[in-house]
Amino acid sequence: TMIDWSSIRHFAESEFACLCGQCPGSMDETLVRELDEVRAIYGHPIIITSGLRCPARNAAVGGASDSAHLTGQAADVRWSESGMRSLLSAALGRREIGRIEIAPRHLHLEHRPERPARVLGGRSW
Repeated sequence: TMIDWSSIRHFAESEFACLCGQCPGSMDETLVRELDEVRAIYGHPIIITSGLRCPARNAAVGGASDSAHLTGQAADVRWSESGMRSLLSAALGRREIGRIEIAPRHLHLEHRPERPARVLGGRSW
C-alpha cells in the first residue's frame, strides 16, 4: 500500500529514503503512522537516521542480512532534545511498534508482526 504522505503530520517521505537515492521500495505504512504518533506525543523533533535500505546500503552499514530496513519495516531515530527517556516512553506506548532496540546514539524501532518480541539494549523483555 502506498502511504498518503499528506496525512503524515511530522515527517516527509524523503526522510525515510535510502541514502543510495535509487531504491524503488517504500516504508511500512503502520510504522510511519506509529512514528508520527510518537512524534506528536514526544513533542520535539525526531530525526530519522535510517529508514529504507537497499541490500548494498544495508551491507555497507553492517546491517543484518534479514534487516527490517530492507522491507521498510524499521527506522532508526535520534532526538534533538536531551529527552531520550521521554521519547522511549512515547515509543513504548505505541502497540504496533513491536521491537525497540537502544543503541548508544539512536533507537531502532520496528514493525514486523512475525517478530513481535520487544528488545531493550539487546535483551528481550
